Amino acid sequence: MFIYLMMLDTEEEKSKFEKIYFEYRQLMFHIANDILSDEYLAEDAVHKSFIKIMKHLNKINDIECPKTKGFIVIIVKHTAIDLYRKRKREKIVQIDEEMLIEHRGTTVEQEIIDKIENPLTATILSLPHHYSEIILLKYSHNYTDKQIAKLLGLSEDNVKKRLQRAKKKLKEVLKEVG
Repeated sequence: MFIYLMMLDTEEEKSKFEKIYFEYRQLMFHIANDILSDEYLAEDAVHKSFIKIMKHLNKINDIECPKTKGFIVIIVKHTAIDLYRKRKREKIVQIDEEMLIEHRGTTVEQEIIDKIENPLTATILSLPHHYSEIILLKYSHNYTDKQIAKLLGLSEDNVKKRLQRAKKKLKEVLKEVG
C-alpha cells in the first residue's frame, strides 16, 4: 500500500485511497480470483485495478456507496478478464471458457441491486453486464466515450455502439415492466 500512497500528491488523495484500499481490497481479490482461478494473477489484477482507480480517484466522492462499489467491481472484472485473455494468448495454462461467463445474480451484484431504491437503477443493473456497465459509466459516473473506451480497453466506436444497444435494450425492458 505504501507504493500506492507514494504515487499520490495530496494528503486528501492519500486518505481517500487508503479508505478505498481497506474497504475493497478483499472484494477485488475475490472477484479477480473467481475469474482467473490463480491467486498470483488475482493479486496482479487487483494491483492493476488500484492503479486504474488512482487515475480516477477524483470521480469518487462517497467511498461506501453502491455507485463506488459498482465502479470498482467493473474495473477489477475488466482487469481480470484482460489478464485472462493475455494469459490465454500466451498459452501458459489452459483455463475453461466457463471462467469468463458472467454470473448474473452473484452475491456482489445482488447486494448492490438490493441496496438500490431507484427502480431505474435497479433495472439498469439487471441488464446484461456489458450493457449495464456502459450505461453506468456514461450516465452515472459521467465518463466520456473516450474515457470509457480507455477504461474498458475498447475502441470509441465500440463504446458508442454498445451504448446505443444498451439504451435500446433498456427501453425494451422498461416497456415490459411498464
